[in-house]
Amino acid sequence: MTVYAGHLAAKWTTLSFLSASPILGELAKFVNNPPVPATVCLSSEVSSSPQLHSGDGAQSTEDPADEFQSILSLTPEQIDSIARAFGQVLPGLLKEAINMLTAQPVRDPESLNTKFMLSKSNFTYSYSDLATFFGGLVKILGNPNVVPSLEENMRREHVVCTDSNVEFTTGNYNITTTPKLEWEFVVSPLPGWQYPCETLQAQQHARQAQHARQVIPLDTFLKVMETINIQLAAVGHTILLREEVIALRLYTGPMFAKYNPLLRQVLSGKEYTGNRYVNTIIAINSGILKLSKIQKAVK
Repeated sequence: MTVYAGHLAAKWTTLSFLSASPILGELAKFVNNPPVPATVCLSSEVSSSPQLHSGDGAQSTEDPADEFQSILSLTPEQIDSIARAFGQVLPGLLKEAINMLTAQPVRDPESLNTKFMLSKSNFTYSYSDLATFFGGLVKILGNPNVVPSLEENMRREHVVCTDSNVEFTTGNYNITTTPKLEWEFVVSPLPGWQYPCETLQAQQHARQAQHARQVIPLDTFLKVMETINIQLAAVGHTILLREEVIALRLYTGPMFAKYNPLLRQVLSGKEYTGNRYVNTIIAINSGILKLSKIQKAVK
């Protein structure tokens, strides 16, 4: 969570407040692409103050190595130019951040920090040992079963288990569905069939955000997979599998409300005797790892 109230810390501080505001991000932009004083005047009149323009044409970069070298190569003149340019925008940025802070319903630092610490949207992180880290999902959930096939075992996890026909409701768009219906929705949707969808209020919000549920044939995603696999193969990485596409689509739908809680419960050390969706969750993890190889980092 990033809020103008500051990052979640032991106590509220001015430093945490500034770190959570856009101020430092704007300063970084100037440092990455230093402005320089205009030294050439085409008119006969000289301005009383130097005009600032973008630097020598160098563009800012998100490559940490390039940014590191860029900082090391800053000249005293460039540093002066950065200070002057940032000084022009700092008052506006600081006023904006303070206005956001003023708008908070609590007005003392102790309550302000506690407000976000106790929010229902937050949870407590727990730490485990290296054996859990290196053991991965297999150590947490057990081994997947590839006999007769991974996809068939994923199907069984959703269609023929004890919870396959038990309804559950998601907490975001209030979709009430079952694992069996979700498997059908993703893998082999029936033409014209009305599948569980968002409630009216949530549906309106979802449409505004262009996230409303749509029945899309699996083949549509498999065609996209072919394009992605060309990119993966071009850089020497393992290609996506049909089973991973199915698992990822299930996860981005209501089934996240089944997978996530069971993982949290198992990791907490509490006994879990229900459906562990071992094959599906391992396929989700595998698919995400593959896609991460060609995913560009974004802010």
